[in-house]
Amino acid sequence: MVRTFLLLPTSPPQSPSLSEDSCDTNVPSSPYISSTISLSHTEDSCAVVRTFLFLPTSPPQSPSLSEDSCGTNVFILTPLLKAMVLTVEKEKPGMLSLVNKAIKALYRDPESVFMTAPVRDLLFDGVVINCTLTDFAGKAICTQLKANAKDMERVSEDIFKFSFFGMQNGSLSSQFRVKRGIKNITDIGRVVEFNGQKKLSSWSGEKCNEILGTDGTIFPPFLTSEDKILVFSPELCRTIAAVFERPTTYKGIKGYRYTATLGDMSSNPNEKCFCPTEDTCLKKGSFELSRCAGAPLVVTLPHMYETDEEYLRSVIGQHPEQSKHEIFMEFEPMTGTPLGARRRLQFNIFLHKVDKIDLMKEVPSALLPIFWINEGLELGDKFVNDLNNNLFRTLNILSGVQWTMIGGGLALAVGAVLLHYKKRSGFATVSNPLSLAAKSNGIPSVEGSLRY
Repeated sequence: MVRTFLLLPTSPPQSPSLSEDSCDTNVPSSPYISSTISLSHTEDSCAVVRTFLFLPTSPPQSPSLSEDSCGTNVFILTPLLKAMVLTVEKEKPGMLSLVNKAIKALYRDPESVFMTAPVRDLLFDGVVINCTLTDFAGKAICTQLKANAKDMERVSEDIFKFSFFGMQNGSLSSQFRVKRGIKNITDIGRVVEFNGQKKLSSWSGEKCNEILGTDGTIFPPFLTSEDKILVFSPELCRTIAAVFERPTTYKGIKGYRYTATLGDMSSNPNEKCFCPTEDTCLKKGSFELSRCAGAPLVVTLPHMYETDEEYLRSVIGQHPEQSKHEIFMEFEPMTGTPLGARRRLQFNIFLHKVDKIDLMKEVPSALLPIFWINEGLELGDKFVNDLNNNLFRTLNILSGVQWTMIGGGLALAVGAVLLHYKKRSGFATVSNPLSLAAKSNGIPSVEGSLRY
């Protein structure tokens, strides 16, 4: 599996496209790619551990993996600054004035809520957070950062590095316990525990806390167009359901294509428990991660595909296209073998005016994209050949044998009927020789003489 990161740098604030009504974003021409280590299994075949590893120079033929590409500077919303403001505004609004002073000390009197940084630093290596501050506001905020620094790299006692994925790189991110399908083959791959828990505790309702589906690496056989494909996503703390779209063909193999969206918590009663509060629900196609990841990020499909028009219109430069931005999975239905799949998610953050924060008094209101991820899987030629040689060829042979046996059986049955008919006809011809002789000599037959 290959995971591709596409950062969405924002135009500088002096750009006319960054207006009160909208923000301007542009997708870079080159993505930033990481590879994924194959899943490893413990001696207990039900336990599965997932690990990710960033390999910036492999494969070498891809220019987007070069050191130069990952070193490219992008102009982007300062994620930690904005997250800090949103969290304090939501939980302790009385401390916003203190945060305003701390921002000036922590970021050395920044001129904007936006920053310029290398792609690699933002994704993995980390942007330096210097907490060697002496003023009261700076110390207070840094004390909170230190207490919640599990997602940041600690360089020294007062120096940290923040990145989106650095702390996940090469780490054991999650552990699943899955069904082996021994008693019921349709249960194969079904997650029964996640990190030792049979249910989540992130959401307000039991329905949303259920762990359903597989971990996305193995699927049950004998799929039909009526089935829903359920995949539990630990990054989202929820299950995503994919529904049948159409039949498809992949390298000569017939398959089924299923697609998924992020639903609509504002109108679907079963998804109300995903709402941030009882009275506040996000609009169609969006999903907040505060309760799951502890960060005020909002997930949508890339370019806000299948997302409410209000969010889409708030940002210039989003061009949603089904073929480029949907989530889909294609399977060989009899075996459940994945033929191809794309999981695409965009991470955004709400931007709005905050009067008590100097840098945010004049910013527009928008759901601002930060980056999106494209995870891809395609069945390789070796496995396609294995399917053709070991499964379909065998099935074709068995089908040929089956029809040969059916044809042979029909031929034998027809032959038996004809033989039986022929025997009965021959018996009827010689069964009454006296009658025939009498008729030939003009003598009444015994049969005729017995009639009254």
